[in-house]
Amino acid sequence: MQRQGTGEQRYKALKKKSIYQMIYGIIFWIFLFYIWLGYIWLGLPHINVLFWIIYLSLLAYLIFCGIQLSIRINNLFLEDIDLDAYRYFVGICKPGKKAETIYFTTFRKCRIELAEGRFKDALSILETTISNHSLEKVTTFRQLTIFRQLILCSIYLADEEKYQYWLSSLQGVATNRKSLLKLKDSLLEEMQAIHDLVINKQPNPFFETHTAKNRFSYLFNLYYKGINAKLNRDEEKVLTCFEELAKENEQLFIVQQAKEELRKAMMA
Repeated sequence: MQRQGTGEQRYKALKKKSIYQMIYGIIFWIFLFYIWLGYIWLGLPHINVLFWIIYLSLLAYLIFCGIQLSIRINNLFLEDIDLDAYRYFVGICKPGKKAETIYFTTFRKCRIELAEGRFKDALSILETTISNHSLEKVTTFRQLTIFRQLILCSIYLADEEKYQYWLSSLQGVATNRKSLLKLKDSLLEEMQAIHDLVINKQPNPFFETHTAKNRFSYLFNLYYKGINAKLNRDEEKVLTCFEELAKENEQLFIVQQAKEELRKAMMA
């Protein structure tokens, strides 16, 4: 996929678009403010109510713009698969001093490393953060996502000892929230499936029915479906999965792997 400009330029263009959206909202609020002044000048009733409606609507709009920018930036990675633009964003983010923000920054850095197949680098970042900051100080959701990254690193580095250790850590995460319990169970099932496919070389149907929540997840589902089909000797499905995947961003290690599998198939 051909992209215009550098990752830095694409990120800045995205942020500029969001800033313009905010400015338009403020200009509109100023227009409403002058209407309110007009109400005062005319001596019309309920002017205080009108002011608070205008003020709260502006506040809500600015909050909405902030949320929209956060979603758009996240979608650089999850939907656009624009790793360069997302990497630039992560590079300018300040980790802060609180454990939650430090681990959130770590998570962002490592998702890029994992996507591009640099598992040693990702593991080094994760283990350094854990050695310097207690993981117990962050939310349960963040613990689950960090343990998932650690387990993925262990699988692709074929480190069975660390795999078992971090898998046990994931199993030990305690929560009473149903949504988090559901997420935890799903992650455990997912990690076992990837371990079966990558390490044990055994078929596992998990990704045949696993619902992708975004394009990034869809592409990884496609990759593991292809691996599962290969282990099941379903050559037609292998080609279907990997041919679709081979058209995607080559920075993704799964795209590189898909192209390699297609090359082997052609040679065979």
